[in-house]
Amino acid sequence: MNTDEYRIETEMMAIEMKREIVFIKKIAAGSHRGEGVFPLTTEEEKVLRKEYKNGALCGERSNAIIVQNYVHNPLLLEGRKFDFRMYMVIASTNPLIVYYHDGFLRVSLFGYSANSTDKKVLLTNLALNNDIYRDAQSGQLVDGRDEEDLKLAQQWSFERLQNYLLAEGIVKDQNWLDNYLRPELKRAMIHLVRMSAEKFLKHSSVWEFYGVDFMLDQDLTLWFIEANTDPALDGYSIPMEKFIAKMLKDHFEIAYNMLKSRMKRVVMLINNIVEHEKVSIGEEGEVEIENFGAWKKAFDKVSMNGLEPEFELSRDNGYSKILDDNLKGVDIYSGLIDPQCL
Repeated sequence: MNTDEYRIETEMMAIEMKREIVFIKKIAAGSHRGEGVFPLTTEEEKVLRKEYKNGALCGERSNAIIVQNYVHNPLLLEGRKFDFRMYMVIASTNPLIVYYHDGFLRVSLFGYSANSTDKKVLLTNLALNNDIYRDAQSGQLVDGRDEEDLKLAQQWSFERLQNYLLAEGIVKDQNWLDNYLRPELKRAMIHLVRMSAEKFLKHSSVWEFYGVDFMLDQDLTLWFIEANTDPALDGYSIPMEKFIAKMLKDHFEIAYNMLKSRMKRVVMLINNIVEHEKVSIGEEGEVEIENFGAWKKAFDKVSMNGLEPEFELSRDNGYSKILDDNLKGVDIYSGLIDPQCL
């Protein structure tokens, strides 16, 4: 064992002495609803460390596996683990425009124990409890609760979280959501998008909807867990169904208004070409335009995304813009990023 290997080994032994679970293993793609997530056992960790030479071969092997640090001191609600399912829309990649939307809390139905190997205790995905909900649907009460009661216990709103934290004395600020949590979530999303934007296809018709998961630890530090395309939109309580329906309506407004804005500019450009340029039909039926190169540049510009004033979002739209590369300076990030960081 060389010096580096010895250092890594001793550091890991020190961590393991303090924590019951050190790492979580995830299947990197094609797995949803907690199906591909497992606590990493000590023996599995040793095998992976040997296979990947303590990380030296990460990225060189074709195995679609991600190993993440386990948040060993999660903040608990009524003794139960929870995470946040947030929503984010990349409304455009030409230029980059991103919107944030509040989500909800997914709270385990079971008391937390770091020694447990039960995924229903360690993870909070709603689908992990489908068997419990099936029992409730058949008329069986689970701990005296029917299906809707179980969903209400597992799905918390932001306001319910803040009220709980205030009542428990964990936070003191009556506006903790607006003054701390929401800005932290928005900043995290900005960094997530910026660090991955190089891989995006830059085209005005490209957009994506994400479910983004976070956790809070006992120090109220925010941890990013993962981002999912095509997030599940079923299995909700009655109040949460209304919340999700409104969110999807607002999502559609963003996509539709972005399209209408783009089409307005394109139609105006075409009318301008017809009015001011010589347009003819070639021998093979193709349209020929004088000064085509200049008009092509103009078309590329007007086809970039951005909302026209008459197509701004409704005042009650629940999405808030957190990144817009049409703007300059701190306005790009809606004032969420310190000017010194730009």
